[in-house]
Amino acid sequence: MEHSRTKAILMGLAVFAAVGAFSVYAASSYGSQEDPLITKSYLDAVVRPELENTLRETLENAAGELRGATGSFTPVTLSEGQILTGGAGTEFLLRSGQAMAALEEDAVLVDTTDAAELSGSQALKANHLYMVPAAGGAISAREDDTLVLVNGFYTLDETPDEG
Repeated sequence: MEHSRTKAILMGLAVFAAVGAFSVYAASSYGSQEDPLITKSYLDAVVRPELENTLRETLENAAGELRGATGSFTPVTLSEGQILTGGAGTEFLLRSGQAMAALEEDAVLVDTTDAAELSGSQALKANHLYMVPAAGGAISAREDDTLVLVNGFYTLDETPDEG
C-alpha cells in the first residue's frame, strides 16, 4: 500500500513536471523570431504610415488653429478659384485682386466698413473689413494673386486643377 502511494505521488509529480515543461516551452516559442506575434513588415507597411498620417493631421490642425491666434493680420495670396474659409470671428481685408463671398447656406459676411451684410456670392470691396460672425463664412478669389489680410482661424482649399 505504501508502494502504490509512492507510485501515485511520483506519477503526479511527473505529470506536473511535464505540464510545467510544456508551458515553459510554449511561452518561450510565442513571439519568437520563428513565430512572431506581429511581423516587422506589417508594422512598417501598415501601422507606421497610419501613425504618421494621424500625427501629421493633428499637427496641421493645431497649426491651423494657431495661425490666426496672434491677433495680427496675416497676408494670404490666393489663386483664382481658391477658397479661404474663416472660423467664427475671423476678419478678412481684401487688399488687391478680386474676391467674392462663397458662403454656406444661411451664412453671411459682415462688412464692418459699410455696416452691411453680404450673402450669397456678392463681390468684396477692396480695403473693406469683413467679419465672419458664425461658421460657414468664406471668400473665393476671382483672379490670381488676390491678396487678403486675415486675422483669426482660417483654412485654404487646394488650388483648383487647371484644365
